[in-house]
Amino acid sequence: MMAEPSFLLRNNYAEPMDEGMAQVVALMLYRPEVNTTLFALTPDQASVVGETYRLKMLFNLRNTIADSLSEFEAYADPDQNPSAVYNRIHAKYLGVDMHDAAVWAFNPMCGSDPIYLQSFVVGEMVAHQIQHKTDQKFGRKWAKEAGEYLKSSFYSRGAEQSLDGLMQSGTGEPLTPRYLIQFLQRSPERASF
Repeated sequence: MMAEPSFLLRNNYAEPMDEGMAQVVALMLYRPEVNTTLFALTPDQASVVGETYRLKMLFNLRNTIADSLSEFEAYADPDQNPSAVYNRIHAKYLGVDMHDAAVWAFNPMCGSDPIYLQSFVVGEMVAHQIQHKTDQKFGRKWAKEAGEYLKSSFYSRGAEQSLDGLMQSGTGEPLTPRYLIQFLQRSPERASF
């Protein structure tokens, strides 16, 4: 375990980076140039695939953030009603009435991998930041040189550095939500995923 500045990263060092590195490759599937070349989609179809992914990600991230916040609050005071906590936070972040249903218990992550869900959100930040830097260095059509950069800067590094240190040495800046936010804010007219 690394000496991370936050207990969330300190307790789960490998998970946010692992989730992010897996997502780096997955993000390529939503690029129009990949969809038109590999899957023979038309440019319009490829645009729909990319925009659908972006919109799904907006909801999925908000839901995961709400799940994480619910879990943190439940652990902060184990004597409170976990259903009430979950429903209040989800109603706030998702804008839906949870009808006082005890749905928190249906999330298997709460019992099998406590304090893990935030790793998915941090992983998205990692992936979008690495994708941005790789695009800057090699353009949007990655080839062998981009793969070598990813391998030497991220995939082969293990736990020799903290998450921020790894991001700093690989991308030139500490972990930031900037590139994930930019992706989520793209409108269909200017989307080039």
